[in-house]
Amino acid sequence: MGEPQAVAVFCLEVVHRVHFSDGACNSIAVFKQLLSHKAYSLWLANPQRMMEVFREQIQLHEERLTFHEQTLQAKRSAVIASQENADFFKLTELLFEYTMGYEHNYITWCQSALRYLEQRKRIQEEGNETTRQ
Repeated sequence: MGEPQAVAVFCLEVVHRVHFSDGACNSIAVFKQLLSHKAYSLWLANPQRMMEVFREQIQLHEERLTFHEQTLQAKRSAVIASQENADFFKLTELLFEYTMGYEHNYITWCQSALRYLEQRKRIQEEGNETTRQ
């Protein structure tokens, strides 16, 4: 398979931007879709760089998840110690659980995309080795 032409990658970017501006109602979902489309575009243009981006995203979101878990645990300890604002803490806990769930899902999604790109790279390398022989 040959290298993609710059025009094809550019067209993908333009089409996706138009699509997002028309139907974007959830900024998180749009960001994930945009990252997915950029992953596809960069896979065509520079798969090695896209794998680095996914590794960076995984690390960033793992750090955020750890921060949220530690913050929630500290808030739990404070509420247990004081027994004040227990009802307010339930709402806070609910919001933290939602946020941590998002972080878990995002990490899983990035890991899946990274595995896919690594698999495609191996297949392409094996195909290149076969054609050389």
